[in-house]
Amino acid sequence: MKKVVFLCFYFLRGFNIHSQTNWSSFVAYHARNINDVFINDYNNICLVGGNKFNDSICSIFLSKDAGQTWQYIMDNISPWAKSITFTSSLNGYIVGDHGKILKTTDGGEHWTAYAIDSQLRSYDFSSVFFINSNIGFIVGGSTLIQHKIILKTTDAGHNWNIIFDELGKPFEASYFISELEGLVVGQEGDVYKTTDGGINWVKVQLPTQVSTRNFKSLYFIDNNVGIIVGGNFSNDSIQTIIKTTNGGDSWQIIKDELAPMLNDVCFINSNVAYAVGNNGVVLKTIDGGNNWSDVQLPNNTSSNSFNAVQFFNLDYGFIVGKYGVVYKFYNPIGQTPSSQTLAATDFNIDSITLNAKINPNGYATQLIFEYGFDQNYGQTIVPYPSVLNGNFDVNIQAKLHLLQPNMMYHYRVKATNAMGTVYGQDRQFYTGNPIPNFSFENWDSISFEFPLFYEFITSSVSKTTDAFTGNYAIQLINDSVNNEPGVLLMGNSNDGVNFTGGVPFSSKPDSIQLQMKYSIHQNDTATILLILKKMGSVISRNVYKITGTTNNQFQKNIFPIEYLSSESPDTVVFGIVSANIDQLSSLFYDNVIIVDNIEFTGTTDSIPNFDFEFWTTIQYPQLQSWDYQNKDFHKLSSNFFQSVNVLPSQVYHHGKYSVELKNVLLSDDSLPARITTKKFPVFHKPYSLTGFCYPMNNLLDTFNIYISLYRNDTVIANGCYKTTMNST
Repeated sequence: MKKVVFLCFYFLRGFNIHSQTNWSSFVAYHARNINDVFINDYNNICLVGGNKFNDSICSIFLSKDAGQTWQYIMDNISPWAKSITFTSSLNGYIVGDHGKILKTTDGGEHWTAYAIDSQLRSYDFSSVFFINSNIGFIVGGSTLIQHKIILKTTDAGHNWNIIFDELGKPFEASYFISELEGLVVGQEGDVYKTTDGGINWVKVQLPTQVSTRNFKSLYFIDNNVGIIVGGNFSNDSIQTIIKTTNGGDSWQIIKDELAPMLNDVCFINSNVAYAVGNNGVVLKTIDGGNNWSDVQLPNNTSSNSFNAVQFFNLDYGFIVGKYGVVYKFYNPIGQTPSSQTLAATDFNIDSITLNAKINPNGYATQLIFEYGFDQNYGQTIVPYPSVLNGNFDVNIQAKLHLLQPNMMYHYRVKATNAMGTVYGQDRQFYTGNPIPNFSFENWDSISFEFPLFYEFITSSVSKTTDAFTGNYAIQLINDSVNNEPGVLLMGNSNDGVNFTGGVPFSSKPDSIQLQMKYSIHQNDTATILLILKKMGSVISRNVYKITGTTNNQFQKNIFPIEYLSSESPDTVVFGIVSANIDQLSSLFYDNVIIVDNIEFTGTTDSIPNFDFEFWTTIQYPQLQSWDYQNKDFHKLSSNFFQSVNVLPSQVYHHGKYSVELKNVLLSDDSLPARITTKKFPVFHKPYSLTGFCYPMNNLLDTFNIYISLYRNDTVIANGCYKTTMNST
């Protein structure tokens, strides 16, 4: 069945809906005639009508947001609808011309037509009334064959039986005080009463003055007090209101005068009621129907003809009529509560906090959360606060404990006041956490041996017992994992061209000699760097290239030292690279070089740890399941712990650890901390990301968290959290 959402356009024209009249108006889709309205609850309203002639059209409009937007459920060529009622939030009935009977079991979304006897297709049904979920009545008749008819069901509309069928003009409406007592009204003074559930009917005698009036609607406040409205629709239109105080046995005239005819009446309580009719007439009583006064609607004119009125409570109601005119009354002070289920927070393995926003709208409102494994919920918890008053939004919450692991939970808030019960939207949370190592409890302990006095090495540089003399030497290979050469450096460099650091050295040697065992690819070289400085200025820069192989034997390699100045140095920078530094983009991963006993000629001085006998073991934590720069520490420096920016912290919210991210300020740069996960599967549709952070910003900076959700490798959602808060 086709559905289209259309907006209600409110024609204000200089009046304020809330502060002056509380009335607003709009015109229904295609300006269809609206014959009846039913307010199921504050949000759910259904309008019915259509066109009676010239390709008769049946129209059904449904709103689920208190009339802000509407769906047209039906708007097609078919006998029009005259009356609607609901027996529950889901079950409802519509009747109309040519024997039309429709039923819904889903709150008005879909309607099913009943198959009826062919003889009933000649009858137009005017009104439907249910005493309870099973017993209901339909009244109407035929102007063509001059018959009036009453149908009854005792099985929720599955079967309808004719209980009254006589000559006369059609009945217009019915009202039952109980399963036995009821009344029907119609044209030419017809008022009939039954006291046996419709088996027998007796015509009620009326005051002579109103005995020929056409009666359109009736309403009983209790078992005794009732009102009938109608009149005559003619050039001298008559407006009639009669009242009973003895269950309909006798009636007194309240109004019977020249005025627009009335078509419907609705009591809100024992005192307050509205009646509506032709020529834009709207009446209100506040004394149980004894006195009635005109209600001025904004932009109302005598061209309007109102067919029906229904009020949900004193503060909320609808008037509907010809050409799709709909008026809504809404008093924002004193309504059913407004409720909004919010995202859950504070998830801690087996507990979580449920949140909601409530406005009691002027009435004492009781609150509860419903939760469970599906939308049947099944369990409840009382929030804090559990009762609200006033007319303002208030946030409430409840803490759930002992949750089952790896389960999807549904929850919603329920709010009840004197005006009714409303439910917040369904939300979900998942007690499993698909984020790997989400609590940062899992760390690996990695150890690495570092040669003393050297300032920088890569992870493919290692200690070896394959030494020329002593116990150890150093080995360098090209790293195929990180695509970088083995590098050993006594000094520092960010670009491989300019070097800082080094160690003190005051001699002026002639050459440098090294014991080496190597195998270098035929298209590659290894590189040895020697720089001597004086007061920070380079006085000797030497780059030596090594090729070929020593056939697995140590070989002494001697390289001359060339000077740019006659001065003696005060600093030496020394380095070895297992590749050609001029062609690092094309590495050969079979290069191997072992170095031992680095000595100078022309001096007895040497660089510290020249024979690689002295090493220190560096142990560092490695965060599992997360990626970050230099995670495997393939580049290590002697001031290692000053450069590490991802570390475990014992400042935690849950468990034993959190992760500490810190920016590292280098001599000429800064290294921000970033950690990321790889893509991982999720088994539900998350609406929020919850976590705990402890920012410690000492400078004006920002802490950022990003999340992206994918479906079939396509991003379908993103989220971002930023803060400059300092929690120290």
